[in-house]
Amino acid sequence: MDWIKKNLGLVISGVVALVLLGLAGYYLYSKYTLSATQSAQLEEQESKLQALINLRPNPGRGQGRQHRSGPGAGATAAGVCRESAQPLRERALSHQPG
Repeated sequence: MDWIKKNLGLVISGVVALVLLGLAGYYLYSKYTLSATQSAQLEEQESKLQALINLRPNPGRGQGRQHRSGPGAGATAAGVCRESAQPLRERALSHQPG
């Protein structure tokens, strides 16, 4: 008992350290369980995404991509732009004064 009275600061510091270690352990455990549940949800979402990607009528595959990346794709895109810009050009020219 005399030793505790002489080293009261050391004893109090030790008790505080033990309490802080216990709180840190609880925090770590709670975040670990949260991480595990979120990982399970993420894996579920990834499996749903993979299922959507593997569907046959996938809009990201097939004729659309071949059409866009085929030869002359730039020429057709330029033609579409010219056709859509023609009415704008005519309207702009008709509103010019003079």
